[in-house]
Amino acid sequence: MVREKGDREKEPLLQREIRDDFHGSTTASLSSADYDTYIKPYIQTETAVYWYRWYILALFTCIAMMSNIGWNTWGPIETSARATYGWSKSTISLLANWGAFTFVIAVFPSSYILDRYGLRVSTLIAITCLCFGTGVRCITPDPKYATPLIHCGQIMIGFAGPVAQAAATALSSVWFPSNQRTTATAVASLASYCGTALSFLTGPSVVEDFGDYPISEAHSKYKALVDKISKDIMHYLYVQAGVCGVLFILVVFTFPKKPPKPPSATATLERMNFKEGLKKLFFNPQFQLIAFAYGLTTGVYSAWCSDLAINLKSFNINDKTAGFLGFWAVIAGSISGISLSLMADKLGALKLLIILLFVVATGGFAVFSLICVNIVPTSMALFYLTSVVGGLCLNGSIPLFFELAVESSYPVAEGINTGAMTFSNNIYCLIFLSLPLIPNLGTAWMNWFLVGSCVVCVPTMLMFKERYRRLELDMVEGNTTNKNESTNSLPSPTNYNT
Repeated sequence: MVREKGDREKEPLLQREIRDDFHGSTTASLSSADYDTYIKPYIQTETAVYWYRWYILALFTCIAMMSNIGWNTWGPIETSARATYGWSKSTISLLANWGAFTFVIAVFPSSYILDRYGLRVSTLIAITCLCFGTGVRCITPDPKYATPLIHCGQIMIGFAGPVAQAAATALSSVWFPSNQRTTATAVASLASYCGTALSFLTGPSVVEDFGDYPISEAHSKYKALVDKISKDIMHYLYVQAGVCGVLFILVVFTFPKKPPKPPSATATLERMNFKEGLKKLFFNPQFQLIAFAYGLTTGVYSAWCSDLAINLKSFNINDKTAGFLGFWAVIAGSISGISLSLMADKLGALKLLIILLFVVATGGFAVFSLICVNIVPTSMALFYLTSVVGGLCLNGSIPLFFELAVESSYPVAEGINTGAMTFSNNIYCLIFLSLPLIPNLGTAWMNWFLVGSCVVCVPTMLMFKERYRRLELDMVEGNTTNKNESTNSLPSPTNYNT
């Protein structure tokens, strides 16, 4: 059917520009067929935002935090756990690595479930895995039986990771208006990192330290201390399982599939199916640039943090101090991520913010590396300053990356998009963690590898062509400014259907 000239003149100007751009540009991510399928059905939609979106965000944040607290249970209490269960250092490493292994396996199936069945079903599956994983570790303190059960628990906790880390953009899209999406993404995506930081405090606070006693003599000469530590560990595991149980009940009864009315026009538009979405991401050079920059920097940084104690061993910095370095870096990154997201919601300019963060991170980690090779005088204050500045920048870039990736690849579903991003992160993390297997490699390379990853990604982001496709569609009908805050109660039970 041919559109008359008069009809075209009635078409909103911005909507017409977007449609013409999608049809006419050879470099645009959306083809004419994509426009007809995903954009043409765009009509004026009644939207609303609900106060309990903040409750949904808080509940999801708690789940994401518990996911990483469960995953990082054993590293902060390594010495005590080894003395109690008779583990080696490689066992502690394997317990941590289950998270990365299961993430790589489960990320795309989890993205499919999120795309096909929605946020409620995905969150239910994640919290069920958490409940099972944290619960099975509580069955017995007997090392003979506890060890395989703990491995099983860590695997199940790992399967919850993809939803906890990759569903943030889907949640913000379903529940939040466009002028709050980046902030909501920041809170949800950084929650898991805050969980890791908290685990460095909660574990040592609950479980007594075995100290410098010989672990080989733990059950012979120090049995009373080991028994005390065993009880502390069980109490710690009980608390984790109990919190996950409460969260499970809350998800079942208070976590709806979606709000009664969408928060924005694009929240109602059809997304590409899973197969089409993956294909689009694979052949979208702009998304590949973002995925590379995000995966390389954040993947290498997370692996670098996990080996920080080994890295600083030659400076007589113990595990606890190294843990605090990582803790404050994550906390600083979380604060900066939320602050920058608030700024981005007002001003935009995600690409510029990310580049500036990479430049500052490069400087911070370069100074850290120079300290480690004795070019810059050793100073604990400088160790703290440089690691915190670097963590502030790289962790702070995470929500900005997620939102920029979603905008650049729209209408690929948010869960598929973020799942692919986090997959890239875990691949580079595993590569970094595999390099120490090379004999006589030392530790100096770790710092320069991190510096190099930041340097490489600056020109990568300069090549990226910034475009806010989803936001532009929301702006067509003024959805970013014409929102009514609903004071309705929670949705009716029909909205809880799975």
